[in-house]
Amino acid sequence: MTKQPSAEVRELNSFVDDRGVLSQIFNDDLPFHVKRMYTVYPRKGIIRGLHGHKKEWKAFWVTSGAAKFAVIPMESGNHKTLTLDHRKPQLLIVPPDHYNGFVALDDATAVVCLSSLSLTESTKDDYRVEPYHFGDVWKVEGR
Repeated sequence: MTKQPSAEVRELNSFVDDRGVLSQIFNDDLPFHVKRMYTVYPRKGIIRGLHGHKKEWKAFWVTSGAAKFAVIPMESGNHKTLTLDHRKPQLLIVPPDHYNGFVALDDATAVVCLSSLSLTESTKDDYRVEPYHFGDVWKVEGR
């Protein structure tokens, strides 16, 4: 049996000079071919997810604001949460067989999403569970 890939966070290369900032999302180095790209402008505090795919790969980049993501393998249910913030450019890569979702932490949050499937293909490969199916993974805890 082949080992299932796990979610991965990559630091994005950013180049800063007197003209501004250029952040590179990918350079032919993703583990999947991008078929679709879209943006989400979520309302603060509203949960987007949880859903998963058996075939689809996804990648997420927060270009404005911040969001807390949950990534949960469909088989084990062991959740991982992480926060992406535009001030530290990162790309979250979610392989097939994982539930995923996010909640915006800022009113000005914008998320660029990359997908290995077209919208029609993705819709046929969509598996959803309630946002709190794995507990309150969305809660921001004081530290």
